[in-house]
Amino acid sequence: MKRNLSKVVSVASLGDIDVWSYGASYVKRFISADEYRIIVPGKYKEDFERKNFANYSVISEEEIIDVEIIDRLKDQFSNLEHTNTFGWYLQQFIKIEELRKNKKEYGLIWDADTIPLKKIPFLLKNGSCRAYMATENHGPYFQTLEKLLGIQKQLDYSFVSQCLCAKMSDVYRMCSEIEGRHGKNWISAILDLIEARHGEFSEYETIGNFCLNSTKNYYSFKSPKKWNRHGYRLMGSFKWLKLTRIFLALKWDYVSFEKWDKNWGLKKYIFGKK
Repeated sequence: MKRNLSKVVSVASLGDIDVWSYGASYVKRFISADEYRIIVPGKYKEDFERKNFANYSVISEEEIIDVEIIDRLKDQFSNLEHTNTFGWYLQQFIKIEELRKNKKEYGLIWDADTIPLKKIPFLLKNGSCRAYMATENHGPYFQTLEKLLGIQKQLDYSFVSQCLCAKMSDVYRMCSEIEGRHGKNWISAILDLIEARHGEFSEYETIGNFCLNSTKNYYSFKSPKKWNRHGYRLMGSFKWLKLTRIFLALKWDYVSFEKWDKNWGLKKYIFGKK
């Protein structure tokens, strides 16, 4: 029997709206799921609904995370040089909570700035989940992981690869273990550990390493060379995918258009010019 993901979850800010709006139809075309959800700040919900051409469920982030937690995040990270730290942590907690609260079947976290180039099966016939590896190796993520759950990094590569599939009951169990070990809500436990520092926690590394530590064949991995995070360097604009997708799909399964990469563009990448 063919298995479907229960849902695909993406989180976005207003700066992601154009690439998400363009890429959402590709997600629905190439990733089979029962539901597709985009979670956004409440003040921008109408903006996303106006550009919701792929008929996602558009959800306000305040419906997912308690306002008290959001206020604590703002207070805890208000004085950091990294002005995006509040939103960076918040979107991670939203993804985890979206999977944690629904304990049936499998869910997929999919970054809103990422576009699939071909059909991607995440639930495999051998019972494992498809996972993509990355080459990132950020030590503080694993220090927090060990403090939270008492487990260490499970593989040489990274799970920070724009998407991650997991059984939602396992994410629920992960959060319950955090709460049991620390005697408090799982988000509060994380915030207490990272204090007021940027780059101390990763939802991808935490979920991925927890699941792999629980079941050694939980994931079937694909090489870091099977996806590309430099979409803007490749083509300057995601709109070129109409012409280039078929050719790009010969090499990669998906490509990301991250905001920090936006100023490159094809000309700067090739000629070193703006």
